[in-house]
Amino acid sequence: STSTLCHSTRNDNNDEVQARASSITITAPTSTRRTAMTNSAKCLAAFLVTQTSQTPTAQAAVMVDPDRYGDKELKMATVNVVKGKVHDLLADKPELLSPVLQLSMHDALTYDASTGEGGPDGGIVSLLLGGSPPRALEALIPAAKELDGLRKVLKRTTEITMADVVALAGAEAIETAGGPRLVVQLGKGENKKGGGAAGGSSYPDLGGKGSRETV
Repeated sequence: STSTLCHSTRNDNNDEVQARASSITITAPTSTRRTAMTNSAKCLAAFLVTQTSQTPTAQAAVMVDPDRYGDKELKMATVNVVKGKVHDLLADKPELLSPVLQLSMHDALTYDASTGEGGPDGGIVSLLLGGSPPRALEALIPAAKELDGLRKVLKRTTEITMADVVALAGAEAIETAGGPRLVVQLGKGENKKGGGAAGGSSYPDLGGKGSRETV
């Protein structure tokens, strides 16, 4: 059996940003399917934290209404409900741990500075379920279906947006994998175009299969 260790580095040079990630596989005494899934998500979480902790603030075309869910108490109740549902989902289907995290990352990484489109608007879900998903993202369709179904259930009691569901799901995936608790900005608006993420984006392989594509 094997386990994976992930290492990522980042170098900033003026406006040019270079990111490099590598992984190595070592032999471990024992491993279970659940452990393998968790290790994979931990690797992705480490990569995400490395990138976000050193990346300059970007301006994405996503409208945020901090008061969308009411006062602080109501907002925390919304967070707890969503993350609780996601936690139950991942506990029941641990194989979705890594795909849910990748889904959240891809949604956030689609911002196109030249057009002002994309960003963490939840459009990644409609892109994957729209009938013609990018081949690089086909493995994430089961996770997208689960989050879409979860959002429909949550809409019965709260006006939660898909953008917030995807962001909170990614944060919960990191916590479930043993990563840090992340603060998510709530109140993001819906994807208005309905066509998913920015069509001109390329999607990097976040599953450790060696893709060198960039967003």
